[in-house]
Order: sequence, then structure tokens, then C-alpha cells
Amino acid sequence: INDHNSRMAEIRKFSLQVDRWAKPTDQSASSQTSVKTRLSRLPKLDLPKFDGDPLSYQSFWDSFRSAVHNDPDLDDITRFNYLKGLVAGPAKACIEGLTVSSENYKHAIDLLSERFGDKQTIINSHMDQLLALQPVAHDDVQQLREMYDIIEIHTRNLMNFNVKAKSYGPVL
Repeated sequence: INDHNSRMAEIRKFSLQVDRWAKPTDQSASSQTSVKTRLSRLPKLDLPKFDGDPLSYQSFWDSFRSAVHNDPDLDDITRFNYLKGLVAGPAKACIEGLTVSSENYKHAIDLLSERFGDKQTIINSHMDQLLALQPVAHDDVQQLREMYDIIEIHTRNLMNFNVKAKSYGPVL
């Protein structure tokens, strides 16, 4: 992955040099060059690994989709190689045995989505985490802050799935 990123950076740099040499005459080519220049100055992006935890699937998929899946400069085989390098544990086992090909990339995405991206499974996992919270001493500010942060994280994620507080509030 690092070698690929380095090569892609070199290709982008060379492409920018060619673009400058060719001196684009229309506005759209000029704006594309400025976007490429801006992207080449961004720091290296480290994508999170996905280990099969339903709580982290949506975050993983959003990051992977924006950085790799939707990148028009990558073909499906390269995308599949990135995907295989970013999964571990049950997620890796889910796509193990698929040969690296365009068709299998699409199949791997579908398999991961079916197994780990199920909306109800993710909602249940967040609810389980909320229900498993342990009581803290009323005078321990640090523990109260940590509990508050955990509650906020899970309730925000539930809101992302359009689960209203009034539907799970009484349970808590």
C-alpha cells in the first residue's frame, strides 16, 4: 500500500508537470490542475483496519469508500488489494479465498456489507454497549466524564441510523 501510494504521488507529480508544460487553455483544465496540486499537498492518509466489530464497520466503510472505493484513478483489482490489506479477524475470514479480480472485489464488498453492515446488528451493538455501562462513583469526575463520552458516542451513532432517543430512552 505504501509503495502504491508513493508511486501514485510520483505519477501525480509528473502529471502536474505535464499539465504545466501543456498550459491548459480552458478554465476546466486549469481548475483540475489546481485540485491535483492541492491533493498532492495533503498529508498521507492512514485508513483504519476493520476487524469485524459491527460498531466500527460504518466508520471503516465511510473512510475506505472515500479514499479507495470512489477513487477514479484506481481499478477494482487495486481496490481489492487495498481492501484485503485493511481487514483482519472475522472480516478477513469473510473474504478469504476470493481471488483478486474485478468481479470478486464487488463480491467481497457485498459479503462484508451483508455480514457486518446490517443496520439492525449495528443498532443492537450500540444498545448493548449502552446497557453494559457500569455505575460510577458520583464524586469521581474523571469516570463521570468517560461515561458521558461513551454515552454520547453511542447515542450519536444511533442518531445516524435515525433511532430516536424516545425509542430507547425508557430501556436505559
